[in-house]
Amino acid sequence: MFYRVAKFKHELGKTDEIMEFFKSNEDTFKSSEGLKGVFYFNSSEKEVVGVAMWESKEHFDQSADRIQGVMSGIMKLISGPPEISEGNSGYKFDRD
Repeated sequence: MFYRVAKFKHELGKTDEIMEFFKSNEDTFKSSEGLKGVFYFNSSEKEVVGVAMWESKEHFDQSADRIQGVMSGIMKLISGPPEISEGNSGYKFDRD
């Protein structure tokens, strides 16, 4: 699995608007081949973190333009460019 993590800094009070923005892009996520899942959480009152899980880096690369379109739309809601980290899975604990 390939993971991509993005930290979005924003002004106080923008969290709900940011979450709604991502919800409104579910069709894009659904049509991105190899995207296993994506979730966003509030890491503080002024930061949202998103995690996307892909089957492979190649799948991410194939959908990069589509995902970049989503990211360009979020720019009006955040304070600056997101901080991005990415890489292949190394260890996973799964209770199931």
